[in-house]
Amino acid sequence: MPRFARSTPPGTLQHVIARFVDRERRLRCEEERTEYLMRLGPAIAGSDWKLVSYAVMSSHLHWAAVAGTMPFGQLVKGLHSGFANWLNRRQGRLGPVFAHRPTTLNVELVAARWLISYQHNNPVRAGVVDRASECGWTSHRAYLGLEDSPPWLSTDLGLELAGFSADSVGRGQFDRFANADNRESGDDAMTGGDLCRAREDARRHTRCPVEVGYPTLAGQALVYPITGSAPRWEGSLGDIVDAVSEQSGVAVSAIRCPTRRPQIVAARRLVVLVARLLGITQQEVGQELRVSREAVSLLARRSGHSAVEVAEGMAKRISGATPDGPRAASWIRRLA
Repeated sequence: MPRFARSTPPGTLQHVIARFVDRERRLRCEEERTEYLMRLGPAIAGSDWKLVSYAVMSSHLHWAAVAGTMPFGQLVKGLHSGFANWLNRRQGRLGPVFAHRPTTLNVELVAARWLISYQHNNPVRAGVVDRASECGWTSHRAYLGLEDSPPWLSTDLGLELAGFSADSVGRGQFDRFANADNRESGDDAMTGGDLCRAREDARRHTRCPVEVGYPTLAGQALVYPITGSAPRWEGSLGDIVDAVSEQSGVAVSAIRCPTRRPQIVAARRLVVLVARLLGITQQEVGQELRVSREAVSLLARRSGHSAVEVAEGMAKRISGATPDGPRAASWIRRLA
C-alpha cells in the first residue's frame, strides 16, 4: 500500500507521534528518556522548527512543534535512527525500534492548548501520577517553572499559542487548565485517527477511488482533505494503452511486457498516470499491465513533473473533457 502524503506546511503546529514496535515499553528508565531528549534538542536546534512541548512515554513519544521549511523527514530520520541504534546497543537487542514512520498531525492554533495539555497528561492517563506536574516525562514542569527549560524548548511560545501569558499567573492558569482537561475523550482526534479507515469511508461515500491526506485537528474534530474525487472515466483501459503506444512509439505488446528498458518503463508509467487521472483503480491498471498493485504504485511515485504534464494532456484528449485540474494535479503530486 502506498504511503499517505505527509503535509507539514511551514508555520503550522504539528503533533508528532512515534510508537515503538508492538507498542512495547522500550524506555525503561530515566537515563533512556534523557538520552532521547539529549538527541531531540540538537535536532531541533539544527533546524528551523520550534519545539513547544513533548512527552516521552515508555511505549511511544509525542512532541508538538511549529514547522519550519526543513522537511520533516530530514529532521527526524537521523534523530530516530541514531537513537534506535543507541537503545539496541544498551539493551543488547537487534531489529527495528520504531513502528513505521512517525505520524504528523496538523493542529489548528485554536486547538493548541488542548494538544499541549493532552501531551502533558499522558502520564496521568497511564496511571503513573495523579497530576501532570508530578512527572518529569513531559515538558509540563518546565512550563510551570519547576524545572529549567532547555534552550531548544520554546515554552513561552507554547503558552502564547495556548492562550496564556508567560508570567507566573499565566503558568498557574495553564496548570489548572491541564488538570481540568485530564480526560479520556478525544484521544482519537488528538492522535490523528485512522488514515486507512478515513480513506475507506471516503471511497464508500464518493464511490470513487479517492485518497485522503493527513488530517487537520480543528477543535476536537479531524478534517481530512480528499483528492482525486473526479468522476471515473467509463472508457476502456485498452484505449489508454493504444494511445500511449501511438504517442511513444512503444508497441502495445511491449507495454504489457515486464521488461525494464527505460523507453518501455516510461510508456508503462504514462499508462499508469493517465489511468489514475481518469479514476481507474490501481488493481485494474495492474491487471491490464500484468503487474502487481505495488508495481503500479511504484511507477506513479517515481513520476517526474514532465511525465505528469504529458499525462494530464493525454487524459484530456482521451476522455474528451477537461479533467479537474487542481484535483488531478494534487492526486499526482501525492503519488510522485
